[in-house]
Amino acid sequence: MDVIAEAVELIRNATCPGDYDQAWELVGKATEDRQAAAGRGFALVRSPDPAERRIGCDLLDNGGFSANTLTAIACLGDAALVPYLEDFEEDQGITEALGECDPASRAARDAFAADLAEALHARLPELDFGVYGEICEPGLTLAACGDRHHWSIERLRDRAGGDPVRAAHLVADGLPQSESPSDAA
Repeated sequence: MDVIAEAVELIRNATCPGDYDQAWELVGKATEDRQAAAGRGFALVRSPDPAERRIGCDLLDNGGFSANTLTAIACLGDAALVPYLEDFEEDQGITEALGECDPASRAARDAFAADLAEALHARLPELDFGVYGEICEPGLTLAACGDRHHWSIERLRDRAGGDPVRAAHLVADGLPQSESPSDAA
């Protein structure tokens, strides 16, 4: 049995404070290889088992939390990671990861994207555009004019104050005159 599995078992079956101390000593040993610790931490924080989640959070905390770690968490988009992320001081990476993992945030973003598509079609009915998400990349992208122009849906929403009609105007204003279909508004 590896040290992490042993630590999980100690926490599951703890009968005294010494069991917890011994478990955290094992976790400390496991974090000596930071990359392996982070990889194992990801697997454990998504577990339905509370003991495994506690160990997973500790592995991520001690194993080195990098921008790449946050991007990976955002790509997982797992609601089970929200309580873990809420424990950190907010910065751009934490905010992005929370937005991708929180179902309500994702639903609001997706609704904005749908409303933006409607507003953009109303403003520029001839415009060739689409909204998509990349595998292993957080967020959504609006692409237009044969995929020559791109906008982050999240950034458009922020710039437009959450107003899809205003965001459609920002997109229309960002298109070169030579590629902009006739403006219906």
